[in-house]
Amino acid sequence: MKLKNIMLFMGMLALVAVTSKQVNASVIFEVEPNDTLAAAQNIDPHFSIGPNPNVIFSDVVPWVSIVAPANNDTFDYYSFSVNNGGDVGIFDVDFGVGGVGSIDTTIALWDSLGNVLPFGFNDDSNAALGAAGSVSDLDPFLPYVFQNPGLYIVGVAGSPSTAVQGGWDLAGTTLPSLSTYVISVSLENGNQQGSQQPIPEPTTIALLSIGLMGLTVAGARRKWRKNC
Repeated sequence: MKLKNIMLFMGMLALVAVTSKQVNASVIFEVEPNDTLAAAQNIDPHFSIGPNPNVIFSDVVPWVSIVAPANNDTFDYYSFSVNNGGDVGIFDVDFGVGGVGSIDTTIALWDSLGNVLPFGFNDDSNAALGAAGSVSDLDPFLPYVFQNPGLYIVGVAGSPSTAVQGGWDLAGTTLPSLSTYVISVSLENGNQQGSQQPIPEPTTIALLSIGLMGLTVAGARRKWRKNC
């Protein structure tokens, strides 16, 4: 990697870090190997509440950001626990397209048995749906309401890729060598290590999620009509 790109990437990491008052709890690095569902990196201990302009609702919904500094032609998977049926999760990729090691990503959700969750997939999304870190419509953004408690997995792949039983279709696009991104996971009732902030009422989070989902669907429809 050229010195200029290294400096830019270090600047991106600094930006992620300084925007969070709880950086030790909420901003972590990807840990390899995490290229299969079985080897997914667990992020449960790292959720907390605190201001981060790159994470939507960061002051009211527990979140964690995972910095993937340099991929090596693989897929990435991260596991997390949902405590209650009806809990809301928000999955937002930042600094993929346009960042150092630019990569067009796609994301999907699986349960602990490897089943793809219905509607648990996003490739491109309107950048306006995310927070300050969302600067490209090619970076995924996915709000999701989980029907049941349990262990779930979010996977990141290059675009295009297809989510199938057991993980990404091996014919899909792996994350190229030295490609970089940051994925933020916000989760209602996520584990809050060291957080002193109260959790908002579930109805508040539900309303926020419904609004986001409406905007996501509207954006997808506009894109579909434009391509027809």
